[in-house]
Amino acid sequence: MTGRTGFLFCADPLRPNRPDPHFADEVAAVRAAGGRVALVDHEALLSGDADRAVARVARGSGPYWYRGWMVPSGRYTELEKALAVRGCALLTTALDYRRAPERAGRRRAAPLNAPAAAGPRPRRCRRGPQQPQSASSTGAVSGSAARCSPPSQVSKANPSRAQYSKPPSISLTW
Repeated sequence: MTGRTGFLFCADPLRPNRPDPHFADEVAAVRAAGGRVALVDHEALLSGDADRAVARVARGSGPYWYRGWMVPSGRYTELEKALAVRGCALLTTALDYRRAPERAGRRRAAPLNAPAAAGPRPRRCRRGPQQPQSASSTGAVSGSAARCSPPSQVSKANPSRAQYSKPPSISLTW
């Protein structure tokens, strides 16, 4: 393996020996800096033929940064394995790629509308109509955080799922 880092770009589907025109500026910048460029067949990768996808990558040509179109994490894992067979490596491992913000993976891991596993959400202070601000004997201003329950008084009970499924109420009271 050579010590220079290279970049994998997707090949143009109509002209497989050229990079995809969408990445032309990046390819030019890498080449101008003396970097290595290799092409992968994105269509072959998505269809599950990772060996054909990396056929243009020279054997033992070193580590690569993938700078192509997004692929499902399973296909990225196949790309990593196919490159390893050719004596090459991806600098972003399949595990790290899977941890990246791939929307489908994130939704399965932590739905946006699911209650937090650590417990109920902290209770927010409810503010009524704006009142004139006058200082009380405790030094708090009316309408301020003095109306909120301190954390020790917040319920620690597990909230029902129905609490999270209701749409938020919006008050237009001034």
